[in-house]
Order: sequence, then C-alpha cells, then structure tokens
Amino acid sequence: MLYALISSGEKSYSGNRVVQLESQPFDVAPPLFWKECGVELYRGIWFYDPATDQFVNADQSSANNDAGNAPNVIG
Repeated sequence: MLYALISSGEKSYSGNRVVQLESQPFDVAPPLFWKECGVELYRGIWFYDPATDQFVNADQSSANNDAGNAPNVIG
C-alpha cells in the first residue's frame, strides 16, 4: 500500500495537491496529511478531493473535461 502526502493548503479546481508518495507515512505538520492510495498515482499530477474522497488526475481531468468525458479518478 502507498500513502499520498496531501497539502490542504494547495487547492485547485480538483482538490488538494498530492505532494509526495511513500510506502510508510511519517509525522507531518498541518496543513499536510496522509491518505492511503494506489500505485496509479505515479503517473501525472494528482489531487485529492475531500468532498468525494477520491484522487483526481489533473492531467487527464482537464483533457477529459474538454472532450466531455468524466475525469480519471481513484477512490
């Protein structure tokens, strides 16, 4: 299992920015926090949407939205 380090202080249209991936979480100070995630987060720029509790790929989200498709999400 991987963990995504998320910065709730870095918001975008897709949610909060995923800053780092690690196999084990370590102590961090707010506004950073950890969330379990999948290996799929290795490709692209990812954000965590706390409203849906899902990870959103910003690269594919903008391309999919332009094409009228749903964004690439993991949750």
